[in-house]
Amino acid sequence: MSTTPVIRMSIGSTVLEFTGEQVINASIVEEVSPLCTELPASALDFKIMLYDESFSMFSGEYYQQLKKRLPILVYERVGLEDRFVGKFYLDEWKNTSEREFEFSAIDLVGLLEMINYDGGFWATPTEIGAVLEQLLTPINVAYSLSPALSGVKVSGWIPPGNYRG
Repeated sequence: MSTTPVIRMSIGSTVLEFTGEQVINASIVEEVSPLCTELPASALDFKIMLYDESFSMFSGEYYQQLKKRLPILVYERVGLEDRFVGKFYLDEWKNTSEREFEFSAIDLVGLLEMINYDGGFWATPTEIGAVLEQLLTPINVAYSLSPALSGVKVSGWIPPGNYRG
């Protein structure tokens, strides 16, 4: 059974879907850290061809939104079913011709590398849920904590750097 990529990009109130002949190529590179020295990140690169001449990526709404880290959802279409592959965030894009565009995107871990963290210190044992809330809520990162860790307390400091480090 053949599979095809399906790429959905939300631009303002519009969700653009690229599939079939529109997707010239698409690849995902997943980092691996065997020693677990840092969180592995993934990257998405894809090239699309827009055949609809009435549509333009340079129209006001689309062009202004492409300057932001837009969410990009990637699926693999197997038969009639779309299987979720991952969520990425637009990093760079360029048009290689009037109707052909190349996009590079990063996953949440890659995005965290680009956000500076001032550091934090917890002098007294603090529940890990409270620490995560202080760390992740200000940068709008959703998370869940295993019930097995809900009562665990930590103390110490996290040096300045980026959120990935």
